[in-house]
Amino acid sequence: MESVLPAPDPKGFGKPFGSELDELFTLCQSLLDADPATRLVFTSREALPAPFDHAGRAIALGALSREDAIALVSQVMKQEGLTPAPADPGRTSQEITDLVDAVNRHARALVLLAREVSRRGVRATTAHLHQLMADLDRRFPGDRENSLYASVELSLRRLPPEARARIRGLGAFHGGGHIANMALVMDVDEDTALHLSAALIGVGLAEYMDYGHLRLDPALPPYLWGQMSAAEQEQARARWAGGMVQLARFMYEQAFKDTQLAFQLTLLELPNLVALLAWIQDKAPPSQVIALASAVEALLANLGRPQALAQATAARERAARALGAWSPARFLAESANIDRLLERGDLPAAHDAAQKLLQRSLAAEEAAYPGADYDVAWAHFKLGRVLNMGGAAEAALQPLAEARRRCQALADAGDTGAERMASAAITESADCLRALGRLDEAAATYEEAIKRFEKLDDRRWIAVNKFQLGTVRKNQGRDTEALAIYAEARDIFEALGEPLSVAGAWHQIGMVHRQADQFEPAERACRQALAISVQQKDRQGEASSLNELGNLYDAAGRLEEAVTFCRQAADIYAKLQDLRYEGVVRSNVADTFIKLHRYDEARRELHRAIECKKPYGHAATPWKTWNLLHDLEQATGNPQAAAEARGQAIQSYMAYRRAGGVSQSPVAELYALVAGAVRQGQVKEAEQILARYFGPNADPPAKALIAKLQAILRGERDPALAADPELDYGNAVEVQLLLEGLGGVKVVWTTKARSLTKNMKREDTKEERRTLVFAASWSKPPCWCHRDLDHEDAKERTAQPVFVSSCFANFAELRGFVVQTSPR
Repeated sequence: MESVLPAPDPKGFGKPFGSELDELFTLCQSLLDADPATRLVFTSREALPAPFDHAGRAIALGALSREDAIALVSQVMKQEGLTPAPADPGRTSQEITDLVDAVNRHARALVLLAREVSRRGVRATTAHLHQLMADLDRRFPGDRENSLYASVELSLRRLPPEARARIRGLGAFHGGGHIANMALVMDVDEDTALHLSAALIGVGLAEYMDYGHLRLDPALPPYLWGQMSAAEQEQARARWAGGMVQLARFMYEQAFKDTQLAFQLTLLELPNLVALLAWIQDKAPPSQVIALASAVEALLANLGRPQALAQATAARERAARALGAWSPARFLAESANIDRLLERGDLPAAHDAAQKLLQRSLAAEEAAYPGADYDVAWAHFKLGRVLNMGGAAEAALQPLAEARRRCQALADAGDTGAERMASAAITESADCLRALGRLDEAAATYEEAIKRFEKLDDRRWIAVNKFQLGTVRKNQGRDTEALAIYAEARDIFEALGEPLSVAGAWHQIGMVHRQADQFEPAERACRQALAISVQQKDRQGEASSLNELGNLYDAAGRLEEAVTFCRQAADIYAKLQDLRYEGVVRSNVADTFIKLHRYDEARRELHRAIECKKPYGHAATPWKTWNLLHDLEQATGNPQAAAEARGQAIQSYMAYRRAGGVSQSPVAELYALVAGAVRQGQVKEAEQILARYFGPNADPPAKALIAKLQAILRGERDPALAADPELDYGNAVEVQLLLEGLGGVKVVWTTKARSLTKNMKREDTKEERRTLVFAASWSKPPCWCHRDLDHEDAKERTAQPVFVSSCFANFAELRGFVVQTSPR
């Protein structure tokens, strides 16, 4: 229709269609009246006049879905016999997604650009989008089939000259922009900007999105940019950049108040944010670049845009290299680096970085610069969070308590931001207590956090703490309370417009029902969570819900369905390159395969799970997968392989426990009972409790454990107690740790080690401080063993590798010597 429409009255925006077209529409009506089978198809960016304005007969051709956009490019290239440029084929799904998003998934733009992909490649086409559009127009001037500009020009004709002059500044935007920023760039007030926006929407060159964002036709900004002089371009770009910096700061602040607004607006503004990061690096001081890049990183961290996140990280790191002495910018840069390490699952590096951040902050002292006292508190908080995420919940409590103390002091002095930070430290401490199994304390701490956030009128953090409190009640077996609390959190998240958090609440509700063997309500809740995740295109949440459905069907005995759902989850995690959770799900699949006696498939899944979990250390609970492999090898008659897998399970679980990890044993209270009874001399009472703990029908592993604990109560401290193969890997470790805690020793006896003691006498080890040190190892050799004679000669203190024997028979010969645990 644009090709036959007259321009409107230059004095105003006018009506979309003039009387000059009456004859055309009369003809159209007569054609329709000529035969009932007649059909007319109009294509127009504007609404048609009566009688052709029936809403039910209009099909809006807006942005394609991302999947359809990618499929369209693929089909066009296939139809025309084109292939991507070999040097730049778009090797990752993200690169292709970036291309289709760069043009807002505009169908005509993608059809034309598909040809350019074959010439230039995926990344080059995305990077030079504006230039390509201008080149197409030069090659095909006025040809709407081959030039996006030609189609834009027809629609711009519908605007009065004054409006066309005003909107030229919009050439500075990428894909669209916030109306407040558009007003700034066009140098008009917001009412005029809204009026101009309505005009662009009226002629089909813009679409109003949520949160004040106006999406523009992908060809409009580059077309307008080409209409400006160099001076106009420079002025428009400077205004655009200033507005975008303010908008980025606003979105970062909203991430702590209205996450739905912050994250949805971030996705809408993503092309502008990426362009801003590229533009500002040589235009602003490093400190400003770091502030902007760190804010963008925080906004993008959980939005599934890895390439954009990588660009923001690169900009921050580049600016950080130009910094000098310790400053707020350097603190911010190093703090953001810790977050990226955590996201990658590199917990050891994150821990080192967090410790260095705290040390440097303390060394610089609180008066180093304005706000340094807040940064010191934040450094304590960051270390606590890293420790907690790494499984060292006990160790995390101290820095979190210090963070809370420091923040509370600042809050008492009137810093409202510090008040929020102190409350966040309380929440994180409650997370630690929950991980440690100190559930009553955790519940009380979450309730304290809820009260504090109620005073701050922070509904989101109230919902977060209620959600976590629900998990505590679930772990306490208080299912009715847990379900009620989860429902409260879900309703708050729903009111806040956070569908993904709503899905998370449904997911937890499903878990509560599953653990209570209430399979029907569990399935309904899980499918609610899955539906929301699919609707929101949240692949991570979708995989999580699929995995939970797999767990549910496994518990209900629907094993084949369990395999189907868990495999779907594993495939999604693999596509997301989320190795940690791919490993967790593949372990679940293997567990079900073992129940189905499909052992070869189970073995493949377990080996893949072990590889996936390897980079994540304790956080990925590798001992569970090794234990499953042990069960599998036992079931298939491979005792040697089973023993090796059990050894790996013991080694990895022991490493986790020695690093401060909380006991994962379902009977952890028994170890506390025995330890307390020995120290307090209440052995008989403890023996009576142990005798009736499992009952007469206990399975062999349970009986073996009770026998070991009873022996410890009677005074036995032989480490051979922990070596009984009847004990599962977890109890083997817990028994050994119990022995050590009661004054036992950690020794692996070897023939070679025995030779070191031949000439040693009991009295030698007292006054001369002679010590024989052995390092226990539950893994295959070598372990470490050395003799420390406390001499000046360093050579005497050198550790030498020895091979581990499973024989403990000669341990009695060492009794009476001073035996210490090696630091290794």
